[in-house]
Amino acid sequence: MALGRHDSRAGRIEERFREAFMALCRPAPDDRVLAAFSGGADSTALLRLCLGLGRDLGFQVLAVHLEHGLRGKEGDRDLRAAEATAGRLGVPFVFDRVDCRRLAREASMSIEEAAREARYDFLERTRREVGACRATTGHTADDNAENVLLNLLRGAGPRGLAGIPPERRGFVIRPLLGFWREELEAYLRSEGLAWVEDSSNLDMTMTRNRVRHDLLPRLSRDYNPNVKQALVRTAAVLRDEEAFWDEHLKRLRAGVGWLAEDGAVRMRLEALGRLDRASGRRLVRAAVTWLSGWSRALTLEHVEGVLSVAAGSGRSDRRVCLPGSLRAWSDGEWLVVGRPVPAPETGFERTLSVPGRTRLEPVGLTLRVEVDERPGALDLKNLPRNRAALDLDRLALPLTVRDRRPGDRFRPLGLTGTKKVKNLLIDAKIPVGQRPFFPLVLDSHGIVWVGGLRMAERARIGPETRRALVLTLETIEE
Repeated sequence: MALGRHDSRAGRIEERFREAFMALCRPAPDDRVLAAFSGGADSTALLRLCLGLGRDLGFQVLAVHLEHGLRGKEGDRDLRAAEATAGRLGVPFVFDRVDCRRLAREASMSIEEAAREARYDFLERTRREVGACRATTGHTADDNAENVLLNLLRGAGPRGLAGIPPERRGFVIRPLLGFWREELEAYLRSEGLAWVEDSSNLDMTMTRNRVRHDLLPRLSRDYNPNVKQALVRTAAVLRDEEAFWDEHLKRLRAGVGWLAEDGAVRMRLEALGRLDRASGRRLVRAAVTWLSGWSRALTLEHVEGVLSVAAGSGRSDRRVCLPGSLRAWSDGEWLVVGRPVPAPETGFERTLSVPGRTRLEPVGLTLRVEVDERPGALDLKNLPRNRAALDLDRLALPLTVRDRRPGDRFRPLGLTGTKKVKNLLIDAKIPVGQRPFFPLVLDSHGIVWVGGLRMAERARIGPETRRALVLTLETIEE
């Protein structure tokens, strides 16, 4: 890298960086690479190293800076300092501002989480706008050690203890994970480059800062002088374990009949029940990750709650709340993880016009009622599910349509006894979230049709039928 005169240590840093970068990304000449640049020591070292490698290989580096709106004048100072440093290095500079406190309130997350999500959204948006192939961040081995220890204190599982991954979201790479903060600062001093200090990194009310400035130094002094190296080694071992599980999960998903569609993941309860606990936990985490894009807020208590629902032998009244507005519930032979369809308005009831159309706004349907005086011409065996044909003269008018209510039961077509409507829906494997959208049609004596599913035996059309009442459920068209 021809960026000026270096001592031998600087040259070794640059060679190690080249190896780490090329192991993660091989940009073509004229490609663009983003360097997340806060102006601090780690990101300044990242920018300088990326710039040198870019000049050697022919790709362009852009410095990108996000002002989080959390530190007032100090944040503005860092923005100006970052822009000035980029200018001295001859690097194009892109920046944006966000209000992370507002984002945190709106998304019901911590300010730290909101800031992290805002940074990655900014990187992705900028990458698309400028046509960059990759974005780099300045996470170091120190960050990795702190992350592992923080996750251990929070009770994280193997994925959390695997530390910071070298790649994220398919385009973010972290080529400095093999470097310690101390050696990067020494590199900057040898290059005559200054950096800014973020005062929030000294705020001891923040857990990460207490781990960095208090817990890790005490562990190093009193227990293991190489504690940070030990934490990083543990993370490397567990990353390999996670890679194994990622491959194994493909077979596990096939084994439980994994269906991921319409904002929900379904797994067969029977197959899930045959698995060992570790595999079950992995599948639950995989379902939440598929639905939300991440599972960081998912605790062991959440996962065990889902598995207890799965062990409930299909009881549909058991469910557990999960982060991100997700729910898990059993539905017949399936465990479902997803966001339930909002239940329609309860208590609705309408009188039907015969013939005529009745709008059922709470369930988004229209019920069309027609009288057919040639019932013998109806193809009763091939009626679609949204249609029913009843013997009009067997019905006691007026007719009404309403939502399902506790205790509703009737005698379905073909049965000798009565059945609860709830059990009819369960037996038909109608998902819990969809059951409220099956309206009931009643005459003066009770239910004559569970809309879209089954009519009553007493309204059956027979040889003596003179007039048929044809009911059709249709989606409301605005």
